Amino acid sequence: MPNGTVASLLKPSNKNQLSKILTYHVIEGRFTAKDVISGIKASNGKFEIQTVSGGKLIATLESDIVLLTDENGNKSAVLQTDLDASNGIAHVIDSVVLPN
Repeated sequence: MPNGTVASLLKPSNKNQLSKILTYHVIEGRFTAKDVISGIKASNGKFEIQTVSGGKLIATLESDIVLLTDENGNKSAVLQTDLDASNGIAHVIDSVVLPN
């Protein structure tokens, strides 16, 4: 993210925008890497994922790497998968994805 973005998002006046960005990184349910890859293959290479914020991400496979494309066309690669957390399964991506 550009310099100053995080500081700006932490201001009380930007609480709604920060919440939208954070919940854009959350998906309802438990999706393993295997589930996502199966979804990509079953949907002709482009698997649409609905986020908690109401936005969508598109998951694709390129050279066995899952890529997430946000609503602005930016791509993020999935680096680590299936990390158990107390509130679900976490997957590590290499950049922030942003809603419209």
